[in-house]
Order: sequence, then structure tokens, then C-alpha cells
Amino acid sequence: MAGLAIFALYHFWLRGIFSFGFPQRLIFTWSVMVVAAALQWLGWPALFKTLLAYGLASRIPVVSVMFLAMLGRWGTHYDYRNMLEMPFWPKFLWMGFLTGSVAGGVAAVLRRHTVRNTG
Repeated sequence: MAGLAIFALYHFWLRGIFSFGFPQRLIFTWSVMVVAAALQWLGWPALFKTLLAYGLASRIPVVSVMFLAMLGRWGTHYDYRNMLEMPFWPKFLWMGFLTGSVAGGVAAVLRRHTVRNTG
């Protein structure tokens, strides 16, 4: 719970105070997420290790395909955005990490809402 509170504080309050450019914002966001994850590890180390292993095992193949698709401009859903004029690395980081994190967060909230209403 403390990790979620730190991330919410950053997202809704601190992010408005600090105005960074792209790379700095991404590094700062990742730093906040590391602190939030560290708090989760302190609270339940066994669950943290399990979720970390699962997260890496499930995302590494996806990130690999995404990397190749964007680099090779395969015309998939990974490079359809109007971000084609961006250099490769900023586009890859924005699409792969930030957009994916937002989509994952929305999916988690919707899933939680569905589980509560059906069970």
C-alpha cells in the first residue's frame, strides 16, 4: 500500500511541481517506481520475488518483439502512432514503458472492478 501511495503522490502532485524534459522525466519516474517497489519488497518479500520473476518472464519476449518491430518498421501496432518522426530510442521508451504502464494500470483497475462485481 505504501508503494502505491508513493506512486500516486508522484503522479498527482510531484509531477506537476517538476517540469523535466523527456529523458529526465523518464528517469525520475523510474526512480519513483523503484522506491515504490522497494517498499513492496519490504512488506512481502516472497510475493515481490514471485511477481518480479513473472513480470520479467512475461514482458521480455514482448519487449524483444516490440524492439525488432519498431527498429524494422514492420507496420505493426507498435509503430503505428504519429511518433514515427521521433528518434528510435525515445519512441521505444515512450511506447514500451510509459504507454505500457498506463495501459497495464487501467487493465488492473478494470479487472479489480470486474472481480468485485461478479464475486
